[in-house]
Amino acid sequence: SHLYRRVEGSVGGTVGARKPVVTISAAYGAGGGLVGPRVAERLGVHVATVSRAVADKYVNTPRGVIPLRRFFSGGTEDSTGQAVSWDAIRVQLEEMVQSEDRKNPLADDEIVARLREKGITLARRTVAKYRKICKIPPARRRREY
Repeated sequence: SHLYRRVEGSVGGTVGARKPVVTISAAYGAGGGLVGPRVAERLGVHVATVSRAVADKYVNTPRGVIPLRRFFSGGTEDSTGQAVSWDAIRVQLEEMVQSEDRKNPLADDEIVARLREKGITLARRTVAKYRKICKIPPARRRREY
């Protein structure tokens, strides 16, 4: 059986007087979750606003106190609206680099273009960030002469 929990948050400041932000009806433990960009779009606010709204907030459930952030899956959406986790993107990044031509390695812009072909839109700086997290050097350092 799934635990369905309705959680309401609020955002103040530039968005206006306190207004409801999120109503979560998520099956806790089912592996699903909300994606920040989708929630932000639906509310008409920036993703960072959603992130700040759920930061340091908790929900009291029969399973204990759970951080509100746990209801959000880390990731983005592909061109079809399906959630794609950051871990899945990192795996794709690693596979691209492992299968690249060592004499002509992929630059971050080229990785962005290949991900876009797969329906995943990311900024070049995001690719660079995850490349660094995965300890993958830049293209000029991966090149074999």
